[in-house]
Amino acid sequence: IMVRGAALACEAAGCALPPGLSLQATSDIPVARGLGSSAAGLVAGAMLADALLDLGLGAGRIAMLGATEEGH
Repeated sequence: IMVRGAALACEAAGCALPPGLSLQATSDIPVARGLGSSAAGLVAGAMLADALLDLGLGAGRIAMLGATEEGH
């Protein structure tokens, strides 16, 4: 889900996701319990891409990308 977030960020910035991108993370948010683990993963991936690839999206735009992807 983090790679999906990174892909959304790259798409919003008009660039391609770097080929072979792999992300790993740990989280204390339980999966499949309705507590937002997928949203957290999306935002984490998008924030990482924004920072590492200097996309210039910022937190507000990334929050909107995550909300749209999650259907909110």
